[in-house]
Amino acid sequence: MYFPARPRSEQPQLLTLSKTTQNVDADKRVNNEASSPSPLHMHLSALFDQLTLLDDSAIEAESQSAHLSELRKVASEFAQASLLELKAQKSEYDKANVQRLRFKACDSMLSLVLPKYTDSIEALMAAFPTIIELCTRVEDEALVSDNSSNFSDLKDERESDVTSVAKALFTLSKDASNDRFFTVQYVESILSVTDFLSDRLGQNRKPKVSLKALLYAFGTLKNVANTDGKMQDILATSGAIGTFARTLLWSNAFAWENATLQLQVVHCLIQTTSLLRTLQKKRHLRQFDQAQVSQRLCDVAACCVDQIELLCNIFRILSNLTLHEPSRAQINGKAAENISMFLEMLRHCMRQQGSPDQDSNDLQLIHVTIVRIVVVLGNLSAGNDRNREIIYFDCDGRDVFFGFLETLLQQSIDSLTSESKLSSEEMIVHETMTENLDLLIRLVRLIANVAINSSVSEQITNDKRIVALIECLQAIQLAAGTSRYGEEIFCQQLDELMLNIVSCLTNLSYHSCSRRSYLEAPEGEQDWIYASRLRVTLLLGRTLENMNEEAVMEAVRAFGNLTRWEDVVAAIASNGILRHITQLLHSSNLGIVHAACGVLMNAALCPNARLQLIDASCDSSGCLEACEAVLLEKSQKLDEYADLIANVSKTLFNLLCVPFYSEEDSPHNDANTKAEFHEAVNAYLTSNSGETLTKAIQRLTQADSYMNDSTRSVVEPIVSQLNTKLNELSWKRKQGPKLS
Repeated sequence: MYFPARPRSEQPQLLTLSKTTQNVDADKRVNNEASSPSPLHMHLSALFDQLTLLDDSAIEAESQSAHLSELRKVASEFAQASLLELKAQKSEYDKANVQRLRFKACDSMLSLVLPKYTDSIEALMAAFPTIIELCTRVEDEALVSDNSSNFSDLKDERESDVTSVAKALFTLSKDASNDRFFTVQYVESILSVTDFLSDRLGQNRKPKVSLKALLYAFGTLKNVANTDGKMQDILATSGAIGTFARTLLWSNAFAWENATLQLQVVHCLIQTTSLLRTLQKKRHLRQFDQAQVSQRLCDVAACCVDQIELLCNIFRILSNLTLHEPSRAQINGKAAENISMFLEMLRHCMRQQGSPDQDSNDLQLIHVTIVRIVVVLGNLSAGNDRNREIIYFDCDGRDVFFGFLETLLQQSIDSLTSESKLSSEEMIVHETMTENLDLLIRLVRLIANVAINSSVSEQITNDKRIVALIECLQAIQLAAGTSRYGEEIFCQQLDELMLNIVSCLTNLSYHSCSRRSYLEAPEGEQDWIYASRLRVTLLLGRTLENMNEEAVMEAVRAFGNLTRWEDVVAAIASNGILRHITQLLHSSNLGIVHAACGVLMNAALCPNARLQLIDASCDSSGCLEACEAVLLEKSQKLDEYADLIANVSKTLFNLLCVPFYSEEDSPHNDANTKAEFHEAVNAYLTSNSGETLTKAIQRLTQADSYMNDSTRSVVEPIVSQLNTKLNELSWKRKQGPKLS
């Protein structure tokens, strides 16, 4: 329902800049009355002429479009000319007259548009950019106010009519077929008005008009930008990102006593943050950084804790921005303050989630906000060790994480291990489960990131609740492939959760303690990763069979940590895991090959595993051949594969050249086993494959002139050492039948 238009005469009486008032002396009145019409009056006259033409009921449809185009032109010219005139005037008297002309033009356009063209998007688009400009850009309302009730009524009616036009456009913008009508002029007018209000609100000066019309205008832009890539480009090239970033400074209005204005500001910020989210493309990131969007979003979040829709928008944007270093750097400038605020928001949302008074829509927004906050913290801790300490120690993140983790893990385990078919009621629980999995995935990733810090990792491994991670991994593996969990999205979530759990176990096992430290630890401070090492080993072995290469690489990296312990090496040697890892040397994924080399280096220090890797009678005898194949292939591009060549060379060195027992009193010091090892080495080195490997190593030692300095520093030491040892073995082999 639209507000009724005010009656308008066919040709409005033009106001002049020579009106007399009591504040102007007689000489000034005489001079002004003698002045000729200004260019501003000429623009206004042209505008009124065009309005009169469009108001003619006999106007033909064919000519209406041309008249509307002309209206758009003359209205824009008047708005620009009057604004320049307003800024040029020195006296309050002259400023007041110009402002009256602007109001007069606005009222005249409204009185035409509302009764006749409310359903015509072409007519509304021709008039609205100028209407909102004339109505909203008011420098000082007191200049034209006569303190009468009539002035106040006219002002309220004008604002209501402008809001009605804005609302009509908002409704029409919901139809994507109307996107073509929203032009650069519309965008520029909204951005211009927004910048004007930002200047006022940024200086803690209240706006002189209602923000409802602008709120609808923001919503209109959002509707169009969501479906039209062209509109996104128009907004980005028109400086919209900087303009919308300035609206984030409007949050100082939250301290004002005017509750209505506060609410309008909140609603405007919801729309502008939605627009910023829409414009969050990689090609626009520099504009986001230049506008300091990341830190400004943090500042807004800190003072709108109860505005869940706004918070949800803020953390959705931050979860993407913090993937990029410039945005993280902004937040890290106030790391302690911002991270503390994030965790406080997380606690607040968790409390709200448990409140019985929340409706379903708010609960969904709260859940999304929690997930996005966890993502932001995960991004901030991915490559910043100080942030890991701030999150876990300075801001007491431990209780938040483990309280959440324990509940979510137990829910996941219960659901995955249940064998009964889902009833209709349980289907609802199942849908909730998918939402909880989404949060659990992000939470485990966050814990994996903070666990990179040795002090944090020590605290986590000493907490028995971390064992639930291992139980969840087992439940996922048991549930894999069952028809009950055949939904594609659900399976994708489980795969991602499994990957993050394995990554977390990798990071925790890197800092895990030695056997002696475990035995000497006081009660309640045991290292639960060390205590569960053999169970973890079996679970990770199953992960190697996964089709996801990233999961395989994480599992092999974890084995690189776990194989520091001799009983783990014995376990993987006896159950076929070591054989599987050996075959990964043939992988096209270089990350997997690097990780496999790390495991094999450690395994080679365990006599039984080493013998299994070398003995030609075993199925896993391909280890040496695989290393040889990698060297022969990658040595053609030394500079590109220097690290890989060095790792393979270290693996060969441990397999062939390290003394079979590191200690003379080793409990494994069995002469027969030692002899068997020497025979296996002899057999390999005298084979065609062994001779090919020896020659390949020799060629690498002679390739010094072909290496750059970086490659030389990585490859030369280990290759030279390996070549020397192989020559020694060859010489000893020629001296007698037995290696010593």
